[in-house]
Amino acid sequence: PIVYGYNLPRISMRNAIWNYIDSGELKWSDWADDYVHPNEWGHSMYAKFIINYLNTADKEELHEEYVVRDDYVRGYPHADMKMVDTKTNTDLVKVESLGSFTEGGTGYVFPDGWRKAEGKGNDSLKFTYEGRAFYIVYKDATDSRFGNADIYVDGELVTTANGYTSKGWNNPVNYCVYHSDGVGKHTGEIRMTEADSNKLFDIYTLGIVP
Repeated sequence: PIVYGYNLPRISMRNAIWNYIDSGELKWSDWADDYVHPNEWGHSMYAKFIINYLNTADKEELHEEYVVRDDYVRGYPHADMKMVDTKTNTDLVKVESLGSFTEGGTGYVFPDGWRKAEGKGNDSLKFTYEGRAFYIVYKDATDSRFGNADIYVDGELVTTANGYTSKGWNNPVNYCVYHSDGVGKHTGEIRMTEADSNKLFDIYTLGIVP
């Protein structure tokens, strides 16, 4: 919708290859190793199409100046969210108790988050914040030593974050835990589920919409 709304250049791989897949000249496995991501050959095709587009556009004359459509600009209610960890925007979240969590050690992209240690009890990470919304970014691990954590807001269980899934690839998962129309003071609590009380869990960062 964005590229159509702004009339931006676009390349459709579906339009490029789907007829060949329908006709049997090309198999999906020629293009991708899973249900989503192109394989090495698929990426090379992406590169060739982009290069071809740029070479074609470079030979054309500019007919008129491009103007951004102000009427299509869309806002997002949580655009002013601030990412919070142990070293950044620490004034937005007041940690009351680390519980069985430790600071740092959650990966090279997010080195300043919180980790639930393995086999170190199951005491909650407790904090307070003031804002309109609360997000969590956590690790979806491929390692079965990681487990699931329950997340509470104002004493109510809101969601369970799956720190381990069979199809995880150590990717960050971004989830809006709680939001409201107005700014309010809230308590937050994160602890492992009873079944996974001795397992690991990595919190990369929290997000607060002030």
